Amino acid sequence: MTTDVWTTLTQSIHSNLLHLNTSNALFLSQQLNTLFPSKPEALHLLALCHFHLRQFNTCYELLLQNDSPECLFLFAKACLELQKFQEAEHALLSLLKIPQSQVDLSQVHHTLGLAMLRANRVSEAQSHLKSAIELNPLLFTSFQLYAQFTPQLVLKNEPLPLKDTKKNIKKRVREPSDLPSDHPVSMSLSEFSTNYNLMASGFAQMCQYSCKKAIATFEKCDVKFKEKPWVLSQMAKCLYEMNEYHQAEKLFKKIRQLEPWRIDYMDIYATCLWHLRKDVDLSYLAKELENSQRTSPETWIVVGNLHSRTLEHEQAIKCFRRAITLDPYFAYAYTLCGHEYVLNEDLENAAQCFRDAIRCQPRHYNAWYGLASVFLKQEKYLLSEYHFKKAIDIYKTNPLLLSHLAMVLSIFELKIV
Repeated sequence: MTTDVWTTLTQSIHSNLLHLNTSNALFLSQQLNTLFPSKPEALHLLALCHFHLRQFNTCYELLLQNDSPECLFLFAKACLELQKFQEAEHALLSLLKIPQSQVDLSQVHHTLGLAMLRANRVSEAQSHLKSAIELNPLLFTSFQLYAQFTPQLVLKNEPLPLKDTKKNIKKRVREPSDLPSDHPVSMSLSEFSTNYNLMASGFAQMCQYSCKKAIATFEKCDVKFKEKPWVLSQMAKCLYEMNEYHQAEKLFKKIRQLEPWRIDYMDIYATCLWHLRKDVDLSYLAKELENSQRTSPETWIVVGNLHSRTLEHEQAIKCFRRAITLDPYFAYAYTLCGHEYVLNEDLENAAQCFRDAIRCQPRHYNAWYGLASVFLKQEKYLLSEYHFKKAIDIYKTNPLLLSHLAMVLSIFELKIV
């Protein structure tokens, strides 16, 4: 009888979570925990429901005294959301001592890497992210973070070490409208590994601002991947970083046609339109996203860019601040906010925004450039030179950075004379 109750309730809870009926899953989890108070699995399901409902403090309190592997991991995730980084680290390090059969160590290392990044311990984060990738090459989010925070990332050229247990992976996908909707696609695991590795290599090259190399790498991908929004977005970002705004715009428009709901890199698209002075297109994009994606920080970057184009700097700052509220680790939002403060001659707040951006992403060259510009306005030429050089260390071929550094050096020489 007990087994029947346990099985029925746990299956129903999982079904409710799968179908996003979290409130009902929570109710059933509360009953399960009443019936089985000593079972860590029951407590884990209850805490998981609270986590899905973004009730992180409740999740934290429930799991504070439980050391089962599944509860420890969820406890660490709740700690991350509550910015309790030391407690998250302690829980995750405890999990590393548990046999691998009881816990996914790749996810533990990934979460540890994320906790270390948020605590500004970059070198330790790199070590854990690298371990996560080695344990599970398909943890692409670990790879992305590792690439963004590692200046000189060397990639191997061989395919991912995945076992080709079947000759082919077959699936049916929806192709563009000029093809039948059930057009079959077949690709071997080895072929997928090659394309995956190309996407990883291109992303790493983009993070190092070797943008031409990155585009050439993405071009080598199979057309199944190359003509889809993820690769197109990376290529558009590369073109944007190369100041090829018209070419970048064309790709962003293509992405919007393929996936009008896509939010990734819409902040970059908006800045591209800002540079091109395409106010009508920027206004249309802002309105669309404001209507459909109000809770996404990228939306408020787009709206903020629109206000910046119309010289409504205070409104732009409010929008960028809203993006920061939605994502406190969004380096680009801090940077754009800093630039608006500079335009308002509020150099103190501008400098703080640029520092916050660097805290979130030490390799965000635009923030180093922003700080250098602040010091230049304050006639602190040595500090300005230092920060321009830091930006150039990240993006060595950026003509704007190089010209500004040359300007600072020439001014400094004139002051000495």
